[in-house]
Amino acid sequence: MKEYTDEYVLTGLLKELVNSKELCAVYSDSVRTTKFCVGHILGIDDEFYLIERVDPFGLQDGLGCSRIGEIIKVERDNVYLKNLAKLIHYHKQKAIPKISCGDDMKLSLIDYAQKHKKVCEFELCESDNKDIIGFVKSYKDGLLTVQTLTETGDEDGESCIPMEAIDVIVCNSVDENKIEILHKLQAQTSKREAK
Repeated sequence: MKEYTDEYVLTGLLKELVNSKELCAVYSDSVRTTKFCVGHILGIDDEFYLIERVDPFGLQDGLGCSRIGEIIKVERDNVYLKNLAKLIHYHKQKAIPKISCGDDMKLSLIDYAQKHKKVCEFELCESDNKDIIGFVKSYKDGLLTVQTLTETGDEDGESCIPMEAIDVIVCNSVDENKIEILHKLQAQTSKREAK
């Protein structure tokens, strides 16, 4: 098992993982150091990396964008990841729509979420919380506007976020898909009641 922790070394490793498409585990919680995210690194920029996430059962778990500087360890080629690769192969899920990785990973994910009308969660100011959940409405002049949703899928106004406040974005994971489904069901119920 190989472990990597130096930020300069990590940037080189992340570039290597983008090219190899190798499954890896990324640790980025300095308080809960056993917590990690598994997936394939899709792209990196000077500050952020974009990962196609996989859950512990080998199923797709959306896309994540996080700060490279928060990484405390990257693992690859260990027993856990080899077994997870077998589960991924077993499930043979349809590929999620491909994301176009530009020069800015946050904007790449925001563009993807807006284009595919996907619910996102946003962590702000290193809070370790799902500070904002909702649909990307617009992005202009460094300000992101989100149609905010509650955990039960109800619309709850709008949030405007300066891009530099965003530390983590997760899109199309099991949690966001649940909220997206509840939102669609709410809309259908509202239409029926309006008739």
